[in-house]
Amino acid sequence: MINYILVTYLVSFVGFTLYWLLIRRLSNSKVKKVMLMTVVLASFSLPFIIDKVNTSTGTYEQPCLHEHQIAEAVYMTFCPNNGEEVKMCYEIAAQVESLCSCGTEMTANNMLLFKGNLLYDVLIGIQPLAYYMSMIFLMIALVILSIRVGYLLYIIYRSKRQVYFVDGKKYTILRTHKPLSVCSFQLWQSYIIWQPEMDFLTKAEQDAILYHEIAHIEEKDTWVKIGMHLLQTLWLLNPVYYFIVRELDRINEFIADEFAVEKIGDVKGYASLLVKMKRYQNLPAMAQAFNQSSDLKERILHVLNHRPKKVRNIIVVLLCTIMVTFMSLTTYYAMPVVTHQLDTLKIHQTLAAANQDNGQEVFCKQCFLEKYGKLGY
Repeated sequence: MINYILVTYLVSFVGFTLYWLLIRRLSNSKVKKVMLMTVVLASFSLPFIIDKVNTSTGTYEQPCLHEHQIAEAVYMTFCPNNGEEVKMCYEIAAQVESLCSCGTEMTANNMLLFKGNLLYDVLIGIQPLAYYMSMIFLMIALVILSIRVGYLLYIIYRSKRQVYFVDGKKYTILRTHKPLSVCSFQLWQSYIIWQPEMDFLTKAEQDAILYHEIAHIEEKDTWVKIGMHLLQTLWLLNPVYYFIVRELDRINEFIADEFAVEKIGDVKGYASLLVKMKRYQNLPAMAQAFNQSSDLKERILHVLNHRPKKVRNIIVVLLCTIMVTFMSLTTYYAMPVVTHQLDTLKIHQTLAAANQDNGQEVFCKQCFLEKYGKLGY
């Protein structure tokens, strides 16, 4: 499992870097969102796909993601690899009668040499703590998600509800018992939280806010937020995750702003409305607020300068192909490297445990395998 997660970290880094260099400056926000979601989905699916293909075709001698026994090539990295080490091992083997009980000839290729490795020792030492911490964080993340979704259910229960139809689609307007920002979310129905202060806006301004929130609902942004929250349990230490979340929030606001401007047809009026609504900042988690943005200035500039421009399908396909190709190559070459390092760590851990038990530094590889079994997972 850990090798799979590490590979997704590397692949997501390559994918997001290509997105930033090739796609982020496109004018079509929906295309950018699709590409960003492709980075996330490809990061998780490509390792499984490539591992499955390589395993079925026998491309790799060393399996990567599924359970496997550690290959002989990994054991060879623990054999003495220079004259001094070989000489030392022979001297130790001659002095320790119980070193080999299988009668195998003691050659350099049949001896395992334990050598201290500070990095491996630290990783082994923190392994139990890391496991328990990850389990604790997983539980905390699930509890937080449950509380946030529960709060949305509480808002639905405590609010006055009014059915509203826009373009033939049903939306439920919630008038809450305490002040909240105008925002939207989607569970089994589509909900828009409304405040009495909004009733004093002009009809055009009210429509603009409604269309903005409707865009969030139609884009399934609530489910995207829930999905990204769950993803954090695996990508907690992946810095790319936090860039992706921020970029998704940014794009979602652009898409909603563009939709609202298209519907009302007043760019300057909408930009003024963004400024006017800045003071309403109290919103529930997992909801998308009209004024939700860490950079309101960027949204206003985007609205004022945006010129709708359709990106040709051939360009989208080309960019997506380039991105997925580089992510696939990263996956293909990274998986055996990551797996080799983790297998090496596992052998080191077993040798270190044996060394701690009896102080032994040189082992007969055949006897070692018979005693501990063909290591694998």
